[in-house]
Amino acid sequence: MTTACRNYDTRLRDLERDVHHLKTAHQRRRFFPALGASPNLIASQLIAIAARAYGVSIIEVRGRTRSTAVAKARYAAIWLIYHHLDLSTKQIGRAFDRDHSTVIHALQTTRRRFDERSGPDREILHDLARQAAGLVEVLRSELNRNE
Repeated sequence: MTTACRNYDTRLRDLERDVHHLKTAHQRRRFFPALGASPNLIASQLIAIAARAYGVSIIEVRGRTRSTAVAKARYAAIWLIYHHLDLSTKQIGRAFDRDHSTVIHALQTTRRRFDERSGPDREILHDLARQAAGLVEVLRSELNRNE
């Protein structure tokens, strides 16, 4: 097994372990209040993996900070939420206290970075996409089992 695969497996196990803690935490602070628990839990996990990948906190990702690392993490989180949850840009914007046009810009910028031929952002985003796909599948199956 390559180092990249081992790192991916380790991070996925770490994220799965965090699910238990987030099940109670997400009820206190919902990202999408009008929706049920599932989208809120999944969104909080997607924000957490984006924040972790860029070395920033979840609070910074949801806050007003505009530093490069925080902005990249926020854009990645928006991109992941948009692709894994059936939410409009307006709903996502409300969760991040941003306008829907900012969400559209984040999606376009992140898509460009994802499609680059090389670069650190491309590698991070591809890694995030793999992590998110596995995580969302695990969360949805666990949430369906518990309902």
